[in-house]
Amino acid sequence: MLFLFAVLLILLSTFLLRSDRDDKPWQFNLSLVAFHALLAWTIARLVNIVPVPFEAEDGGGAVVLVLVTGMSAVALCIWGLALSRLPAWRHLGAGLAGVVGGLALSAMAADHWWFFRDGAETGWTSPVAVGATDVPCQMALVRIEESDVEYRCAGAVVFNALGEQPFVPWPGYETGRSVDLKFALKSLHDRTVKIGN
Repeated sequence: MLFLFAVLLILLSTFLLRSDRDDKPWQFNLSLVAFHALLAWTIARLVNIVPVPFEAEDGGGAVVLVLVTGMSAVALCIWGLALSRLPAWRHLGAGLAGVVGGLALSAMAADHWWFFRDGAETGWTSPVAVGATDVPCQMALVRIEESDVEYRCAGAVVFNALGEQPFVPWPGYETGRSVDLKFALKSLHDRTVKIGN
């Protein structure tokens, strides 16, 4: 839910920074239009409305778009603050809201990349289907490590749920470690390899 709140903060901030005066330079107005198009494209990619022109592990670049959107929001809100003529409290509040929202989106993308940093050792699974009893969810993002598996149980928001790397924005997940899941996945892998030989 923090993801949606961050997007709303950014939208409110850009609206307030745009509406405070009409004589802002055309470059700012064009950047604002381009930013809103980028935000719409990002959300459309996250919910799989727009087809992907290329294959990528993270769902066709959706997480890259989240990072770019977050950083663009920060830059646009700082620029809007520099041009603004709002009263001091409204001026600062509008700009800071957009900066905070942009930084939150960027942090969510970085958190996702950090979890999936070892592409071959990460993915998602159903702990119940593989026989792990100590993971409290039906679908878990997993990263296999030396002695156990780090997992993330998704909360309310999951983007690209059936992709190789579903995007579960921070802090919308419960995290933990499981030895049972590691052995269950290893057993499944060993049986799959034996069947394939």
